[in-house]
Amino acid sequence: MEEVTALRTQAGAAGDKVRELKAAGGDFEAAVEELKAVKEKLVAAVNVVLPDKQKALEELKASNGAAQDIAAAEAVVADLQGLLPEDKAAKKKREREEAKKKKKAAAAAAGGTKDQSKQQQKGGGGGKDAKKGGVKATQAPTVTPAAVGPLSDARFPIAALVAKMVSGSKMQVISPLAETKLDNGSVLRGDITVARYISQQSGCLYGQDAVSPELEAADIEQWVELAQTYPMGSAEVCKMLDQHLRTHTYLVGSALSLADLAVWAALVRAWQGSTSAPVEFTQLSRWMAMCFTLNGAGMASGMYSKHLAKLASGTAPKSADKEAEKKANASGAGVPKSSHEGKKVKHKTKMPPLDGGEEGKVVTRFPPEPSGHLHIGHVKAIFLNKYYADRYNGKMLIRFDDTNPELEKVEFEEGILHDLEALGVDISGVSHTSDHFEFILKCAIRLIKQGDAFMDDTPQEQMSQERRAAIDSKRRNLSLSENLARFMGMVFGADSAPLRAPTYDVELSEADLALLKAEGAVLKDWCLRAKIDMQHKNQTLRDPVLFRSNDLPHARTKNTYMAYPTYDLACPIVDSIEGVTHALRDIQYRDRVPLYAWFFPKLGLREVKIADFSRLNFLYTLMSKRKLKWLIENGMCPDWDDPRFPTVKGIMRRGMQRDALYDFMVAQGSSKNATDMEWDKFWATNKKSIDPIAPRYAAIRKDKAVILSIKEADGVTDLAEGVKTVPLHPKDTDGSKFGFRSVFVGPKVLVEGEDLEACAEVKQELVKVGETVILFSLGCVTITKVDVGPDGHVTAAEGKLAPDFDIKLPKRKLHWVAESPHNVMIVAHEFDHLITKPKLEENDDFKDFIRENSHGTLTMVGEPGLRKVAANDFLQLLRRGFYRVDQPLASSSDGHIHLFLIPDGKTKAMSTLSYALEHR
Repeated sequence: MEEVTALRTQAGAAGDKVRELKAAGGDFEAAVEELKAVKEKLVAAVNVVLPDKQKALEELKASNGAAQDIAAAEAVVADLQGLLPEDKAAKKKREREEAKKKKKAAAAAAGGTKDQSKQQQKGGGGGKDAKKGGVKATQAPTVTPAAVGPLSDARFPIAALVAKMVSGSKMQVISPLAETKLDNGSVLRGDITVARYISQQSGCLYGQDAVSPELEAADIEQWVELAQTYPMGSAEVCKMLDQHLRTHTYLVGSALSLADLAVWAALVRAWQGSTSAPVEFTQLSRWMAMCFTLNGAGMASGMYSKHLAKLASGTAPKSADKEAEKKANASGAGVPKSSHEGKKVKHKTKMPPLDGGEEGKVVTRFPPEPSGHLHIGHVKAIFLNKYYADRYNGKMLIRFDDTNPELEKVEFEEGILHDLEALGVDISGVSHTSDHFEFILKCAIRLIKQGDAFMDDTPQEQMSQERRAAIDSKRRNLSLSENLARFMGMVFGADSAPLRAPTYDVELSEADLALLKAEGAVLKDWCLRAKIDMQHKNQTLRDPVLFRSNDLPHARTKNTYMAYPTYDLACPIVDSIEGVTHALRDIQYRDRVPLYAWFFPKLGLREVKIADFSRLNFLYTLMSKRKLKWLIENGMCPDWDDPRFPTVKGIMRRGMQRDALYDFMVAQGSSKNATDMEWDKFWATNKKSIDPIAPRYAAIRKDKAVILSIKEADGVTDLAEGVKTVPLHPKDTDGSKFGFRSVFVGPKVLVEGEDLEACAEVKQELVKVGETVILFSLGCVTITKVDVGPDGHVTAAEGKLAPDFDIKLPKRKLHWVAESPHNVMIVAHEFDHLITKPKLEENDDFKDFIRENSHGTLTMVGEPGLRKVAANDFLQLLRRGFYRVDQPLASSSDGHIHLFLIPDGKTKAMSTLSYALEHR
């Protein structure tokens, strides 16, 4: 440590010298080289000292040392680690995580007490560290559908509030409505309108250029218009903004303007309260972070997130009363959460208590391997870990099991974190098994020295045969020195092993060095095995492998190691030193529980209890990451978020709500019986969650549409054109919760041809002249003419209004869309199972059971109100089913709205209308 301290002082002095020369305009290249040389020596010194300090820390933790001693040791280790050059990917990820925490805290503070709000306004609601990386994806991050529901039109004065704070205006902005009352009694409405008025009246944020204020004002208005009309948050707009900001600090001119506020507010809305741009757009991220530091920005974004959460739960304030709004603002956090978070929910399924579970002391963990994306099977494990952590007011950790460089990728790690966020899982910490490689390595050496592990070069197939036959390996009784030498050579290479050995208290003799030199090229064929009991009835205890060679670079440790621990070794060690109290594991690992427990006494580690649960399997479903990856690589599915995939991304893109997913998992409980489930119960649970919040719209299948010409009750005058206002949801008759939609009415309406034709399934006959039908939201219509083509299909029909007809009498009920230039085109996507066999057997090749047609589409004509739907909105098309909006009109490349049909758990469709695929 003395050398580290001395070199740190030298590095500081060398750095000061560089800065002084640079400021004076002198030649500082030599000083820079001197600084680099000192830093290299400092890093080398730290690498010598750090392992011993880490070892001391791990031993303190394992022996339950005093809290102050552990804290002091952690401080020393953290200080030393801070002197090492940080891996770029790790640095980027750390900065994102830190910024995320700060943003969360700022948003929560913005929605807190009155004093907190004042302090937020005074301090700007954020800091320069508010910047964080976004999700690596082709579009900007959005909040999950379950968090907000159909809130595409949810308004909140984001830009107006920030303009008020930045300009110091005394004008009152009424929340949650984007409106303000002027002195003359008139009211200005709309976020940008109010922000513009404040900017112009205050003399800042608008036309500040002394040379050409008119041109600058025009430029500002151009950006303001873009913010209101373009699909903000889309990849195209993000790219355009990023390119513009490469040469501009602000969007317009050399100072902050209304253009910045309008675009920033529009992006916050598009991302449903988030203030972070996708990580690939570096300049946009920089600019977003800068905007977040403005007075009122943190407060406005936090209040908006809370506003969305209230709308989603149906508790948004219904009036603009100031006191009511204050009360509402103080009642919740600033970030939308699942309705299950933060409260105990009673369910029919009673979860058993944890063995030895103590209030406030339970720590669980979910250890995914970053070799693919999470699927529905993982969700049960996530739920159980989270459930028990919450039940005992404990913690849930996420630990990436990154012990196989061949399969793991950073993109999968980021995808897993994104999935956890989408699931609403609030975790207590994120770590990696690789964080503890040094300690695991020392544990392995300890096992060798104790005679509890040995090196073996038996070929893998032969080793498996010997384990099944209970035959000892010929290498089982190698000498201690041979085992240690080969282990060090396998992990670090024959050349580096002698240099690294002293760090691990390993002494290599001349004979050991000669062995390394002779076997250097074949050390990769060796592995480390535990020496337990080759005669044991439980085959997992027959000398399992603990370390394997792998010379591929590791994503985090690079080329430091050439061999890595197996899950059997790493898991119990890391569980113990990270403080895990209960490890929840799939019941398929039950035979490995004795092996898991074997390590604790052998290594002097604190024991961890095991609780197991059954695997969740679904029929007609591929869970294997390898098989799903094959479908992507062979062009059968575009990506991991394909709605036919059982991945978290896939099922949520198809329309699963996270609260419904939570309810489904609760219903499964912690059963230890493996089940193969149908998807119908899964989607039926989801329908119960969507039905109360999905607005209703009408759309007609284009290729089977029939024009119904309607006249007034006199049978002569064409039905007058106009607009009819109807509730968006049938149970919200006064529109207080979801509002209304405007339905165009005219003399010609489109109806489904199938509704007018015969259908034996429901004993429906061909429509006849004189029959009275009901058109939803319009009334009764008596048919006066029916045209039937040569193929027997109805081609056109005419009718007249029958206002006095009893609406209870007609059996034929029709939805319709008036002919209008404002109608929109819709592509409705339907999906089927990817494979044709319910359950694949062990010898089945899944490629032989791939369904040829598992994705179908229907083109429909939709009513004009569908123009305003946003991505991830849920809606119901009358008599067709529930849909999730995948591409709204604003971001569609083909001018069509793309909807995904959400299964409802029924084997029969909601009506007799035909679909692109079999309904299931």
